[in-house]
Amino acid sequence: MPWPELLGGGELEVPERMAVASPAALVPLGVPQLLIHGLRDTVRSPSMSERYAESALEAGDDVRYVPLPDAGHRDLIDPRGDAWAETEGQLETLFVVQALPDGRRTETVRGPADGGRRRWAVCRLRPSRLLSMK
Repeated sequence: MPWPELLGGGELEVPERMAVASPAALVPLGVPQLLIHGLRDTVRSPSMSERYAESALEAGDDVRYVPLPDAGHRDLIDPRGDAWAETEGQLETLFVVQALPDGRRTETVRGPADGGRRRWAVCRLRPSRLLSMK
């Protein structure tokens, strides 16, 4: 969905909505961030992720930018492609999996603010399911 449709207008018409919808306008976010961008993306320029990463790092955020040379815009989320394997591997580097006594799993996101670990709820990083954070 295009930004104007999602926000009910363009940047000039609803600037207050754009200000709270743009991650770049909100740095530092204070959470670890992983930016994976296909360099063959013709929908969003890879330079957008590069600029954001630089800005977030300068603001003190923990950000990692991973450019994928042979990936386009949707290749990163296609579980049949090579880019998905790289994306999944990069995502999994963010988490430490812990087994709970009742058999459930929790995953802790790595981050500097709490000694390298920040607890998130049960997350699945498998191509057959959406990544869900509760």
